[in-house]
Amino acid sequence: MNEYTRKMKYFAEQSSENKIMMYFYGADLRCGHLGLTELAKKKKIHVNQLKGGEFLIFSNLKQTRFKLLGPNGVLVYLKPDSSDKIEMEAISMLPRLFNGTDFNYRAAAKLGFKKAA
Repeated sequence: MNEYTRKMKYFAEQSSENKIMMYFYGADLRCGHLGLTELAKKKKIHVNQLKGGEFLIFSNLKQTRFKLLGPNGVLVYLKPDSSDKIEMEAISMLPRLFNGTDFNYRAAAKLGFKKAA
């Protein structure tokens, strides 16, 4: 288990409502729903079995772009306001900004994220 995975596991355990089931560091974010689903399957996670409040987070190697995949195929694509790497504490907060169907972009902006085009 690498440093990022250990940190994500720790932060996921701190949230009782929404939680990160797996953090995919260094993912190819050009993947859409199907590609991300295949990445998850390789780790024995079935996206169609995610429950409310369970999310997968995918990031590029630089941790400057993120996709969140949730139950029912909900997908959010985020990037920081700057080209700076986002710290694990901010990443761990992302699932808390989801209510199951909508993402709170205003709160995400306070963490340094914005909706990607």
